[in-house]
Amino acid sequence: MDAEPDLALCVAMTTAKGLAVRVELSTERLVSLRHQTTAALRIEPVVIQESDGMAILPRVGPRLCEEDLAQIDQATFDFAAQLLAQQRSQPVIVLPVSFFTLAARKGRTALAKVAGPDIGLLKSRVIVELVDVGRGTPISRLIDVGGLITTACRASFVRVQPGVDMLAAVRGYRPHGLTLDGADLPGGDAQIASQILTFGDQARGAAPMLVVQGLANDGFFQVAEVAGLTHAGLRAVAQGRQRSAA
Repeated sequence: MDAEPDLALCVAMTTAKGLAVRVELSTERLVSLRHQTTAALRIEPVVIQESDGMAILPRVGPRLCEEDLAQIDQATFDFAAQLLAQQRSQPVIVLPVSFFTLAARKGRTALAKVAGPDIGLLKSRVIVELVDVGRGTPISRLIDVGGLITTACRASFVRVQPGVDMLAAVRGYRPHGLTLDGADLPGGDAQIASQILTFGDQARGAAPMLVVQGLANDGFFQVAEVAGLTHAGLRAVAQGRQRSAA
């Protein structure tokens, strides 16, 4: 079953091509498979077309450009700021952010504002997950951006894409964590389980934390344990309140 969100937000925006969409943000709990406790809250943004209610994959959809991704990331930053302000005793927060956003000074400045005047909260409570690192991403630039993230934040994660070689785009960079998202995994339960096992096999030793998230049900947690992963999370359900993006 799906995990209930702890807090949700809905942001209306217009893409660079004039498409009316809303960004539904909610949280999913990342569970430590070793301790069976919530280790972090991960923000999950879902982009919905207003015209037909269909979801757009924001990192790979043809309708979204870097400017649109920056708007989505800003909504994520705003939501994170709410979580940090309202849940100071809660676990760390994982922010999925576009590599393109944080490769620019403007994006890193926006990230720095998430904690408000208490900049120490970034170092103690915020993990950044780079979600769109691909084969075309220069590894030298990934190392540079990752270093800037870890200077300011608790840790940097990189999301991998399913395929024959899931780590092709990150080889040469050692982040704190590697993530695999259930929304990216095609096929039925057996095929998804097989891809989780492949991820565990390929990623072993590549990062201290290995995470599979966005899973449809907790039956996959046992698969993640067998795969040698450290954390797993159920898919979030966004139930937000709407406001307009600037």
